[in-house]
Amino acid sequence: MKTRKTAQKALLLLITLAVFISQANAAILINAQTDKTSLATDEIGMLTIKLINDSEQDAKNIQLTIKADDQIKFIEEKEELATTAKAMEEIKSGKSAELKVKIKAVSAKKPSANIYIYYGTTQQPNTAFVTTIQTKDIPINTTAKAEKKTSNEKEYAIINFKLSNYTKENIYKIAAETIAPEGFELMTPQPLLKEILKENETLEGNFEILAPINPKGTQTITLAYGYFENNTPHYFEKNLTLNFEKPNNQTIIIIAIIIIITAGYLFMKKDANNEVKGTNEKKK
Repeated sequence: MKTRKTAQKALLLLITLAVFISQANAAILINAQTDKTSLATDEIGMLTIKLINDSEQDAKNIQLTIKADDQIKFIEEKEELATTAKAMEEIKSGKSAELKVKIKAVSAKKPSANIYIYYGTTQQPNTAFVTTIQTKDIPINTTAKAEKKTSNEKEYAIINFKLSNYTKENIYKIAAETIAPEGFELMTPQPLLKEILKENETLEGNFEILAPINPKGTQTITLAYGYFENNTPHYFEKNLTLNFEKPNNQTIIIIAIIIIITAGYLFMKKDANNEVKGTNEKKK
């Protein structure tokens, strides 16, 4: 009986060791850093994640979940996401691979933000890696709006913007342009440039964009602008939306009915008031 129990304990120990060795042999090491130490509000940066397979086995099915504090969002197809997921099928033994993730600072309400990377494989349980980036206010007051215009039965998006330097420092090589959805045609020469933007000076203008025939739904147009500071480029994106959805026949009918009912109600109310007024006059 004792021999049997001893054998079972030995077997359990061997299984535990095997699992431990398997996980150790399938270790993924990770390092992550951003291309800038700090980002201003609306500024775009790049997060580079390096994965190293420090084992004798090929690592398969590597899964990553990336999150951040509120000041940072992840950009995918113009969407600003709080969380993003990435995957790699395989990293060979002793090899490494890189992933690049576009990030954006959406506020500077706190001086720094953490980016959390959770990663693992089928052989290795999830592990966390944290990197930090500073956030700060942008030295430019940015005003931008989008509006629609119709001319000769064609629809246009008009982007009006102002970039004002509210600091006492000069801003160099400032430029602005727009990024339009597929099918839209940029009609205004771009980018708009200014060599130096001095204190309290403003770079302003508008961009005209021709919409395709029957554009669908809500479209996102991006005002992209940037400048150089101490020979370091800074690039920003501000998303603007326009709704090109045309009301369908049912919606038009409903609106027409509402207008008719409202007009009828006002007419009857006016008629009733005139009748009461006439009655009072007769009594006198």
